Amino acid sequence: MSTIAEDELAFTLGSSRRVDLRQAERELQELWHTAGDEARRRGAEGVLRLRELNLVVYAEGEEMADRISAVIARLSQRHPSRAIVLLDAGLGEGGVELVEAWVSAACYRTREGGRHVCWEQVTVPARGEATGLLHTAAMRLMVPELPTVLWWPGEPRLRGHTFNKLGEVSDFVLVDSAGFSDPLAGILALSEVVADRSRNFDLEDLNWSRLTPWREVTAELFDDPMRVSWLERIDRVVVEYGSEDTYERPKRALEPAAARALLFVAWLASRLGWRLEHDQWESGDGSLSTRLRRAAAQVPDTIEIVLVPGQTPCDVPGGLIAVRLHVGPVVVSVARMDEACVCAARVKRGAADDELVRTVDVSPRPEDRLLSDELDLLGADPVYEDALMMAAALVSLRGQGSSGVAKGGLFMLRETNGGGEGGPAEKILLDADQLRRTLTRIAHEIAEHSPELSDLALVGIQRRGVELAERLAGLLAEYYGSRPPTGAIDITFYRDDIDTRISRPAYDQPVVHSTTLPFDVQGRTLVLVDDVLFTGRTIRAAIEALFDYGRPSAVRLAVLVDRGHRELPIRPDFVGKNVPTSRNERITVRLVELDGLDEVALQRDFAPD
Repeated sequence: MSTIAEDELAFTLGSSRRVDLRQAERELQELWHTAGDEARRRGAEGVLRLRELNLVVYAEGEEMADRISAVIARLSQRHPSRAIVLLDAGLGEGGVELVEAWVSAACYRTREGGRHVCWEQVTVPARGEATGLLHTAAMRLMVPELPTVLWWPGEPRLRGHTFNKLGEVSDFVLVDSAGFSDPLAGILALSEVVADRSRNFDLEDLNWSRLTPWREVTAELFDDPMRVSWLERIDRVVVEYGSEDTYERPKRALEPAAARALLFVAWLASRLGWRLEHDQWESGDGSLSTRLRRAAAQVPDTIEIVLVPGQTPCDVPGGLIAVRLHVGPVVVSVARMDEACVCAARVKRGAADDELVRTVDVSPRPEDRLLSDELDLLGADPVYEDALMMAAALVSLRGQGSSGVAKGGLFMLRETNGGGEGGPAEKILLDADQLRRTLTRIAHEIAEHSPELSDLALVGIQRRGVELAERLAGLLAEYYGSRPPTGAIDITFYRDDIDTRISRPAYDQPVVHSTTLPFDVQGRTLVLVDDVLFTGRTIRAAIEALFDYGRPSAVRLAVLVDRGHRELPIRPDFVGKNVPTSRNERITVRLVELDGLDEVALQRDFAPD
């Protein structure tokens, strides 16, 4: 795709015009009249106003908004749109209403000359509490009857209020998991979105789009009828990827940069019908490996998958360096040439010389090119969705057991002997940094749902819910300048099994803690905070206890982990992480205040309660 050269850009209008949001449409109409006059003054026939879609973009910070505007200018030559940039300006004083916007238009000359082709952009800034209303501005500015594409170039809060509201009115959502703080965790989060069949939009990830040349050249290698039968005999796949920190990271922990390599493996597996064979990754010589099984009875029936970190000469961390498919003594490879952004596709048969099949340019594509390619193919991508679900399954495999906790990577496994040899295995779901980011996201979601923070109070369920409530209150104070009051509720004597526990051993008796509510419950919006949501019975008891102190205007629920298995019709409003579990698994939350460290762990092989 060609981009707009500087001398092709004819003129811009209104780039600094601040208008009343309610009058934005009228201002745009006037802007187009001005654009037509300007084009005719320059000797052109007039302007051609093109809009094939609504492009809604969420920008976190003015620096990102500036970058987005530059991308839109290049993108609009191929996909002209009504661009609506929602600028989250962050902290500071901000009203609860959106009252202003900036409107602009830009025109360039067509190659044939004579007519100017123009596009338009509306930027809506918001600060503080008003950011929770940005979706309403987007809906007001959308052009009816045009498809709507939501592009979120940062790390979206996928369960947040704004994302959900924009998703409800979007036909297509574009994200880039390469820019997530942890792209591996992003694979899991995006798989949950894809698995939600109630969503209104189709999802695409620019990190997947970057694999297009690799997928195409790999598939082309097997277009030859002499090679197509090899697909049924692949016994080993080795993927080398650009590592973030090749030598400093623990050699047994998958680092976030491995996300694109996993997506490539998942693409192969989903297309060829491979299934999981092992439940963990094994380490060796800095690499990680596992095995997949063919769905049909074939020989060989398993395929070894090996991921190897390396250093790439021309790509950001996470780019592929080489892919090698072993078919007995034959190796089919796609690998970067030395010090180049060009890959050579080769076939090597045993000791014979390599056969060069073709070369392909794999230079990093600019953002507008990635976006443009996706907009060319608007609609569901079942190949991506299948690969994403397979990648999520690979991400969820356990790391190799050892003593201690591996730092830096999603697969952090501790084998805890607990009661002795053969005790339960423990997988770390959230480390300290991930837990902090999760609580930050929950705090933002609470603020989005609570325009009047002055009427809000957080109530932690004894014990760890109390510490989590205090942290959330601190985060709200840090980001929004208002710390809601906090309290603690004890549910011991409201439990529906209190009578049955009398006959249990002493170690299984409930521990009574204090209830402290240093504020008037009456008429307030209360957010109940707990660490793990399981059957829902604890939450029922907490609500019953709260109403003994007054009648709040609303009660909402925030939990760090939802593990499923509900026995009562209770659903959380704010969730840190959804973790499907079996009855013989347990979620353990450890907090610095009580346990000396921050982490969330999944423990297996427990007898059901």
